[in-house]
Amino acid sequence: MARPALAIGDSAPDIELQQSEGPMIRLSELWVSRPIVLVFLRHFG
Repeated sequence: MARPALAIGDSAPDIELQQSEGPMIRLSELWVSRPIVLVFLRHFG
């Protein structure tokens, strides 16, 4: 089932992310101690 798109101002879902070196980490674990900026890059090719 597809999730609805996020609108400007919506909170980010608590997703699990792969660290560049190390285990998976939840987004909520990162923003407990500091603000987080999410950047999504589109790759064509």
